[in-house]
Amino acid sequence: MKYPFLANEISRLKSASDAERVIKKFVCVIPRLSGSMIACCINILSKRSDIVSHDYLRKITNKLITYDKDDKRPFLLKCLDVRDVCTILNSFSNLNYNNESFLNAASDRLNSCLDSITARESSNAIFSLTKLNPSSKLFLNKPIKQFVNTRDLTEQDTSMLITALCNRKNNRKRDVNLLIKAADSQKDHFSDQSLSNIVNSISKLACNSSDRDKYITFLNRLIPIISARLDNGGITVQGISNIANGYGKLGIKNEGLYYRIGCNLVNRILEFTPRGIINVLNAYAKIDYPHKNSFVVSAKYLIDKLDDFTPQCYGNVLAAFAKFNHNFKDQNITKFYKACSVKLCYVNDFSNYIPQNYCNILNGLAKVGVVDDKLFTNFSIQLENCDCKFAATDVSVLIKAYSKSSVLRKGFLAKFCTLAQQMSKEMSPMELSSSINSLDKIYRVDLSSPNSNFSPCDIVEMKNNVKNTLKSLLMTVKNKADENVQFRALDIKLIRKCIERLKLGDNESNISQSQVD
Repeated sequence: MKYPFLANEISRLKSASDAERVIKKFVCVIPRLSGSMIACCINILSKRSDIVSHDYLRKITNKLITYDKDDKRPFLLKCLDVRDVCTILNSFSNLNYNNESFLNAASDRLNSCLDSITARESSNAIFSLTKLNPSSKLFLNKPIKQFVNTRDLTEQDTSMLITALCNRKNNRKRDVNLLIKAADSQKDHFSDQSLSNIVNSISKLACNSSDRDKYITFLNRLIPIISARLDNGGITVQGISNIANGYGKLGIKNEGLYYRIGCNLVNRILEFTPRGIINVLNAYAKIDYPHKNSFVVSAKYLIDKLDDFTPQCYGNVLAAFAKFNHNFKDQNITKFYKACSVKLCYVNDFSNYIPQNYCNILNGLAKVGVVDDKLFTNFSIQLENCDCKFAATDVSVLIKAYSKSSVLRKGFLAKFCTLAQQMSKEMSPMELSSSINSLDKIYRVDLSSPNSNFSPCDIVEMKNNVKNTLKSLLMTVKNKADENVQFRALDIKLIRKCIERLKLGDNESNISQSQVD
């Protein structure tokens, strides 16, 4: 039985109370609707996430998967066509509605008809299931080759499947390789959207894969195609951002590609979101490509968009600009640094900050010499009291940033000296050298100046804390040297200077000349 009026009524919903009334009616008549009408109504509801709550969706899914005792028939989902099941899955993924019982039932239905499912239907289903539950072994537990005939795959299907696998927690290597092979044969026919999606997804897959080189080789084969599209201005600004981010993430440096990306960024700056611009600049930093026009134009544009910045935006953009601080000087860039610093001085909610944000912001500003006491004090208070899990790299970077400021807090110094001692074995030779050099600078700061608020006891305690940490780090250097860990000549020079200044003797300086690489 069809109820065309129901679809029209759902499409005209204006409020949550309307939604409750109509969905109640919809749930009551579900057993008498055709599969296509059920899918159609749910699809319309998925476009009204502002008024459709998960409680309403739970009532719908319960009706679809509950055995109907009155009609003495199995749950309705088992009777729906595969296309309708795929439509419902896609609708729920758009609403971010994850119901484990429903996903189990939907997967059973899809697995029961693998012989008849099309490439497009399987692509849609996999994409939706993965979006809802990345760790699910449901429908995706079958090898892709079993239910996807690669001859029927369109470039859009391939793009969706690669994106889905990228979001999964566990992937079969043969599944990924099968899709890479399909993508390679289709690359000349990719739409601009599929091209950017595939670059973004494959770069994520490659980061932690033993087949990284294979993926990079494939991405290199896409460069001529992408370059031609960029020349024609066909790729959207979001696509450009994804492509820059993908190639930058893997350190693939192709100056022709990044020059074209830069030209698009400069000429279409008004079309980009702040995050899109920052992704491009961040990619430049990762591959060490200083495209001056991109940075100058971006600085001038972004200075009025700081209200839209997240902690990650601030961190990434300041790290990118600081990377090339010595390559180009421009008043727009200097103004941008100062504007960021002023804005960050008044941050009072640090709930969304992670260690990497603190590191990139503080180190970025310290590198370019924009060190505001109020900002560094506020951030040091947060760092002192937060429960973040810091990596060895974070500790080294933060100590370096604060060694360039005039801000020193007893609690902050005690915490990060302790962390440095605990994590010294995890530090690389460069991080050890940096930490030692930074702590040496802090040790030589005159804490008894008139502007200092430290008591004589505080000063003695802080100095001893730093000196003991230096001794601990220098002992780690000695141990690493004994294990034939290679140190750069510059690292050795900095470490030896510190030893001489502190008059610690030769015990901590046992690094032979053969270990200078």
